[in-house]
Amino acid sequence: MSGRNRGRGIASAEAAVRDLEERQPAEAETRELETTIARLEGRLEQPVLVAPDEDEERETAYAVVSAARQEAEERRREASTDMLAQLGEEIVELGKAFGIQNLESASPTLGAQLRLRIGDTESSFSSRTGGERLRLRLATVIALLRVGQEQGVGRHPGLLLIDSPGGEEMVEGDVAAVLREVVAVCEQLPDLQLICATARAAEVREVVPDDQIIHGPDDAEVW
Repeated sequence: MSGRNRGRGIASAEAAVRDLEERQPAEAETRELETTIARLEGRLEQPVLVAPDEDEERETAYAVVSAARQEAEERRREASTDMLAQLGEEIVELGKAFGIQNLESASPTLGAQLRLRIGDTESSFSSRTGGERLRLRLATVIALLRVGQEQGVGRHPGLLLIDSPGGEEMVEGDVAAVLREVVAVCEQLPDLQLICATARAAEVREVVPDDQIIHGPDDAEVW
């Protein structure tokens, strides 16, 4: 090879090297971009977890609370069936003892309502006379205390106040019956504190122990 041709070959090789050197940064950047694209594509293929917004959280919480409430109410209804039946029977027995002789059935509800059957007629608590309402009210309170004690349910605070159990034209025999049941429930529930205010001193002395009576001088009124 002549010197001229040899010089041309070297120059050509050097030019190719320079070209490759100039391309190298571009190719390195391309590889970096390709790597970045591959990494992003990999992320896109993964499941995306999106945090629920406040509305979705509120709806979820509402659904959970609603389901829990529905379940609790259903369990309460199932558990209360026997208790309400026993409570109704106790109210009827006490109501008759208090002078409502034609009381045939009483059906209390969880909504604090009392459906009655008196004689052959369906009735309600609110439709009865004042005297009957008083008797039924006392019968219901005493029945609640007794059934609650027997079944281990209820959250009575342990203090019961009864004012004028002989009111509403209640006859002496019925007043005595009420007082007897009041004394009996106190014996059944030793933790119960019961205060009964009445002007029927004669009936009280017949059924209530002397050490549980507070009265004025000569058995007169306290006030």
